[in-house]
Amino acid sequence: PCGATSWPRAVTCSATNSRSCSPAMNRRRIRTVPATAADARQFLAKALEYLATATSCLDAGHWTAATGNAIHAGINAADALCARHRGVRATGTDHAVSGDLLIGIPDGNRPAEAYRRLVANKARAEYEPAPVSRALAQRCVRWATVLVDAAQAAFEQD
Repeated sequence: PCGATSWPRAVTCSATNSRSCSPAMNRRRIRTVPATAADARQFLAKALEYLATATSCLDAGHWTAATGNAIHAGINAADALCARHRGVRATGTDHAVSGDLLIGIPDGNRPAEAYRRLVANKARAEYEPAPVSRALAQRCVRWATVLVDAAQAAFEQD
């Protein structure tokens, strides 16, 4: 089975020529839950709040806090995009799978790439003892901005 109906049932996508599936989705099992347009708007609101905090932390020189908040902004923006375009969002502890759900939505490749880069730094920012560099914090805020901008644009299409 493949397509939007397979995600809520957590079925691995296996089609090779489907418009709703991509080769990236073939590699992982994506667990999802249904998400409404109202959910998408709430995720967007959270993403905007996290991004504002990340920007403030960046301006204040708090690199680790800027990075962590940027990551949470990106996760919420990805959930907003998936809820808006797919009617589902990823669930579980592996945040990387949400990037697979972004592929194939309008302008989804750019946000998917930004998302992958962003969440690749989650453990470093939140669990590792070493501090985060200014350069990494700046990149993470930039990647989060790509995602939040895409989520906002998704609602401007109404």
